[in-house]
Amino acid sequence: MRESERRLKDFAESASDWFWEMDASLRFTNFSGRAEEILGVPVADLIGRTRKEVALDSDYPAEAARWRRHLADLNAHRPFRNFTYTLRATETDTLRATETERREVMISGTPVFDDDGSFLGYRGTGTDITAETEAEKRAAAAHRRLLDAVESVSDGFALWDEDDRLILTNSRLRSIFTGLAEAQERGFTFEEALRIGVERRVYADIGDTQAEIEAWIMETVARHRNPGETFEVKLTGNRWLLVSERRTESGQIVGTYTDITRRKVDDEWLRNLSRAVEQSPTAVLITDPEGTILYVNRRFVQNTGFEVEEAVGRKANLTKSGEMPETFYTDLWRTLMSGHEWQGEFLNRRKNGDLYWEDALISPIVGPDGKITHFVSVQEDVTDRKRAEEKLLGAADQLRDILEASPIAVGITRRTDPTLIFGNSRFAELFGVGHLDLVGGDTTEFMIKTSERIGILRALERQGHLRDVEVERRRPNGTRFWYLLSVELIEFEDEEAVLWWAYDITEQKQAREQLAQLANHDILTGLANRRLFLDRMHHALARARRGATSGTLLYFDLDGFKVVNDTLGHRFGDWLLEETAMRLRKCVRESDLVSRVGGDEFTLILEDIGTKDAAEAVALKVVDSLSAPFEKEGEVASVGVSIGIAFFDGSETDAEELVVRADRAMYRAKRSGKGTTKLYDPAIDGARA
Repeated sequence: MRESERRLKDFAESASDWFWEMDASLRFTNFSGRAEEILGVPVADLIGRTRKEVALDSDYPAEAARWRRHLADLNAHRPFRNFTYTLRATETDTLRATETERREVMISGTPVFDDDGSFLGYRGTGTDITAETEAEKRAAAAHRRLLDAVESVSDGFALWDEDDRLILTNSRLRSIFTGLAEAQERGFTFEEALRIGVERRVYADIGDTQAEIEAWIMETVARHRNPGETFEVKLTGNRWLLVSERRTESGQIVGTYTDITRRKVDDEWLRNLSRAVEQSPTAVLITDPEGTILYVNRRFVQNTGFEVEEAVGRKANLTKSGEMPETFYTDLWRTLMSGHEWQGEFLNRRKNGDLYWEDALISPIVGPDGKITHFVSVQEDVTDRKRAEEKLLGAADQLRDILEASPIAVGITRRTDPTLIFGNSRFAELFGVGHLDLVGGDTTEFMIKTSERIGILRALERQGHLRDVEVERRRPNGTRFWYLLSVELIEFEDEEAVLWWAYDITEQKQAREQLAQLANHDILTGLANRRLFLDRMHHALARARRGATSGTLLYFDLDGFKVVNDTLGHRFGDWLLEETAMRLRKCVRESDLVSRVGGDEFTLILEDIGTKDAAEAVALKVVDSLSAPFEKEGEVASVGVSIGIAFFDGSETDAEELVVRADRAMYRAKRSGKGTTKLYDPAIDGARA
């Protein structure tokens, strides 16, 4: 029997690190010799103690439940396997003393009974798992650091294993793609995750028929499995992602997903703007918020001598002459960064080194989030005007001899009355008055109002001159024009007089108004563009949050528009979009905002609409209006709309969330049949956008 027991112990110790025994009171009575060697703890310190007394972690609240289950097994005399705990090891016999070393152990035990069934204690095995536990802790710490690093990435991030199964994403990506958390948890492949997104209408413009959608899925999967160049993906809600994927040496695929919606909107705005102002009579320069030039038109090239390729990508100060004080530029940037326009004159330097004067109006373009996205500068070369002014003021005693040839409109009145005693031909041309009718004419009838004249004379009394007052007038033929007026007290032909000189800024003013229009409106249709739409949507939500109102967003595109473009041509397609805009304006109130936010995508913001029935009535009116045929020059086309409707009351996170809600409702409307409307339903379309 002793030989049999010895063999059993040898076998147990070969399968573990040591052998232990407990008596009926659950106190240790025996350890095999290797226990002291492996654990570095005198066996005498363990004999007579319970397991709980020698465990470091038995006092920890976090371990309480696990220990309760283990002690319940012991008290019930049940067998147990692979119970782990931390063993106390001390420099003295008092196990409660300061710890000098910890050992992680794993034990298994079997209850022992006599022939009568009386409980005698436990016999079991123990294994030192300190090294394995430390390795697991290090691996867990490394994994946590990896997760922290991935979470700190501002872009979306995903990691796919060698079998193309999703193993890691960050919260940014999960916020973009609904269903990814489920896909990661279940270890879905890329294709399976992609199909979830397709089913939940995450992706846009992937086809109308099932065959087209399936072809898009296969193409996207193939591109993912053979990663190379970056590519763009359009999502519902007119959002865009830039996808960059690469395969690691171990065969995994790492993907980063950057939201480029703002960039796409800005690029489209910049393209439309550049087409509109390329032939502008004034120079136009557009920069990013840091002052890096993104666009210049031909007039800028003519004024400065810098070609487009030489200017784009450089800072806007490439024409800086060094002749202006630094405080001038400091004040300029302070004004712009506060969100206000700046207007003034620069002394700049052309590429060939010549100095020139430039009058500029610089406007900050602010996005819906309140941040500056661009600066637009409208510039006019006023060198000739400045030289003429200097000559004019420097030769007052020879005025009549030189004024007629001046490129500036010049007139002279007595100080005491508004009657002209001199006016040059440029003056007559500017104000639309016959040259022979100038002298003796009343300037309050065509140049300034009587009240304005009184104010100007008062300013002259205080400071002797007045510079660059912007004035708007109509010529006798009814045309509207703008000019900059400057005034100086002089002596003319031995009497006190007032010198008036004016510079026509109509083209510059119209260019500025055009830029202001283009910044917020679609060039083709004249409707609000995406920039203005988002700005108005943010304001509408802010009003709703204050309890002032609620409203509705309608989102739709034109069913069958692509076919029209392909069969009848883009010129007809552009006309159809213009006609669509006209019809939409007739469907809504003046206070409602109609926007073109994409190629054939439109939105309507209906504030203070009242009820859902009223909003649906507007939607049905739009459906009926756009269902009527479009006829032009013998060509006839038909399109339709499927409209998604999302109500808002201020509880929504932001405008983009509301857009996605309406967009998902629109796609549900499309699936229900063309020419239908659907209300956003979180139970069907997803609780969150």
